[in-house]
Amino acid sequence: RNFTNNGGSGALATASGRWLVYSASPASDLTGSLSNSFRRFSCTYGGSCPAIPTMGNGFLYSTTPVITVTPNALSSIVYGAVAPTLAGYAYTLSGYLGSDAGVDGVSGTLNGSTTYTQGASVNNYALNYQSGALASTMGYGFSYVNNTSAITVTPRLLTVTADIKTKTYGAVDPGLTYQITTGSLYNTDAFTGALSRAVGETVAGGPYAIGQNTLSAGSNYTVTYVGNNLSITRAALTVTADAQTKVYGSADPALTFANSGLVNGDTVSIFSGALSRAVGENVAGVPYAISQNTLSAGNNYTVTYVGNNLSITRAALTVTANAQTKVYGSADP
Repeated sequence: RNFTNNGGSGALATASGRWLVYSASPASDLTGSLSNSFRRFSCTYGGSCPAIPTMGNGFLYSTTPVITVTPNALSSIVYGAVAPTLAGYAYTLSGYLGSDAGVDGVSGTLNGSTTYTQGASVNNYALNYQSGALASTMGYGFSYVNNTSAITVTPRLLTVTADIKTKTYGAVDPGLTYQITTGSLYNTDAFTGALSRAVGETVAGGPYAIGQNTLSAGSNYTVTYVGNNLSITRAALTVTADAQTKVYGSADPALTFANSGLVNGDTVSIFSGALSRAVGENVAGVPYAISQNTLSAGNNYTVTYVGNNLSITRAALTVTANAQTKVYGSADP
């Protein structure tokens, strides 16, 4: 039944100074200005009821309002972590009438289950009610619901550092490798893709930055990439001066050379400068050393120079005696 108060604040008076009103629901009552110190639900007149205070006035209702019990979100876990323990999970209560949330006492423990298993991908996972029960000192009932996003799996953190690389001018690139310097891959996970480096094939253009390019550990990881460089060193080139000769008094021949070690499609056109030879024009001063002088193959080569000599041979000279005559008995002219 419902309770309607038409008598004001003094409508109920008892010898003990205490009154208890049984009714169906507070929503259907008109209590007027009556002042109560407590109320209880799930009460049967003359039957069971949650424990009530030994003093004070109260309303006792037969209805059982239902509170919704929602699992609280857990602290996020990193991809690859073990499943969290869900025994005695924390929860949030909603659906109290009026200010009852501040006075009700709730006891009991709840246990949960989840669809998350170790190694499951980055995502949100449910915490589902599995077992256990709560009790309300005021007589509320409970509805146990699931939290579909209580468990958040976040990406695993990795730091990948590219290895320093070097090669000789004209050689093929070495494999671009890397190290995991912070963190680790989970289980059998592996990287896909590859590093790349800045375009260029000359010594002077280096160093060439090595970039992350398509290297990836997948959506379950956050990769911090630390780059490095590839350097190109000079190729070895041997230049050998050709032996030269000339006749005394003639012009010097061109100072030529042979080479061994050109790479990358280079030809003799890359050479600049010229050889030179020691000063001197006499046969007696030979041999005259031929030196590298300004001859260069550019920044892509380290030149090993092998010298040679220029020789001066004697010039041909014809001497013709003049005819002479004298008078008999005179001295020779």
